[in-house]
Amino acid sequence: MSKDKVTMADLPKMSGWAQKQILDANYAKPKRARKTKQYINPAHWQGKELDFQHHVEQWLGAQGYAKRNKKSILGTHGKGGRIGWQVHVARAIGNPYVLDVLLLRHDGRWLELELKTAKGACSEIQIALIGDKQPCRCLDDVISEMMVWG
Repeated sequence: MSKDKVTMADLPKMSGWAQKQILDANYAKPKRARKTKQYINPAHWQGKELDFQHHVEQWLGAQGYAKRNKKSILGTHGKGGRIGWQVHVARAIGNPYVLDVLLLRHDGRWLELELKTAKGACSEIQIALIGDKQPCRCLDDVISEMMVWG
């Protein structure tokens, strides 16, 4: 038996699994590179994206955007909210070509918002849709996008 290496011939008669365990124990496994920890802004939404979306919907409702659903359409006789409509795409995975929130104003202007949590990442299609803007990661981001929009 050589000092440096253990071979199959050096091992006693055992099952292949037991021999493999002994061989693996004698050789150091290369260390895997650790992922660097991503800095998470504490101001960004820390919970689930669905909860963040509901939070944004409530805030938009308070600003005068009615949800575009059957109840709101019938309740407002098709006129919508004071400022316009908000369309939340609950099944955005089924249609990746639409962002999370679509705002429609009565004057014909519209705005699409992509909502992400602190750790959420955008797909290639979402990056192409939002262009040079960043996804909204907190309510302050939504407010600033709406201020820029007008």
